Amino acid sequence: MLFEVICKKKQYIDCELENSSRAIFWNWVIENKINTQDIAIFVININKLFELTKQDWLEINEKNIVRIFENIEPSTIDSILVQKSSDLESINKYVNRHNLKINIYKGNQGKIKNILNGKEA
Repeated sequence: MLFEVICKKKQYIDCELENSSRAIFWNWVIENKINTQDIAIFVININKLFELTKQDWLEINEKNIVRIFENIEPSTIDSILVQKSSDLESINKYVNRHNLKINIYKGNQGKIKNILNGKEA
């Protein structure tokens, strides 16, 4: 399931829930001419997010969106994929400082490597 943050406001965050493949996501990135150097992909555990949020979610059916009226806890993040080394360093420092169990991946030219164990994904 692709969990994409599409709009962040001070009062809420809208998240699009979509069943799609990675190929569909990357085609969307290419079609919209998004510079992959400027994005990070966060994989959020939807079950953990549901457990940790206190307030009800607002479902917007026609757009397959849920609106969450509170901050998303970092512990709901399973993994992060980035390309920029500077982003990678910042994220890695934050994860280590807060003792979070998040897999961090660096992607480059279609090759993805887990920075914690050095293995290609």
